[in-house]
Amino acid sequence: SYMAALTTLDVSLCPKLKDLPCELGVMKQLVKINCAGAPLTSPPSQVVESGAGGIVEYLSTINDAKSSHALTLNEIDLVAIDLAICQLPSLTYLSLANNKIDIITPEVSRLISLESLELQNNCIRHLPRQMEK
Repeated sequence: SYMAALTTLDVSLCPKLKDLPCELGVMKQLVKINCAGAPLTSPPSQVVESGAGGIVEYLSTINDAKSSHALTLNEIDLVAIDLAICQLPSLTYLSLANNKIDIITPEVSRLISLESLELQNNCIRHLPRQMEK
């Protein structure tokens, strides 16, 4: 595979870097990822703080959802829905249970194939009107 020998990725102090591609999730050999000073929104800070293994596992889970059409990200202390998830229009199942999500962003309406959305045990205040359409 592409860059199969890569074990260290340093993207620190890259002020314009907003996300790491979910394709990095196939790079199980990555043991060090430094993204200090990069304003990442994906993966979320809760995942980045867990280190390289957590980042690779998170990105792998999202990458796998492209083909499985199912995504489960329960109990990882998410406070918001990663917009990378909203870029998976073929997703039919999404479980974000037991996190700390308080706002469901309107971008969730991009999940046009979604049949099941599990959000139990979060801090949600309201659902966006876009979900009704």
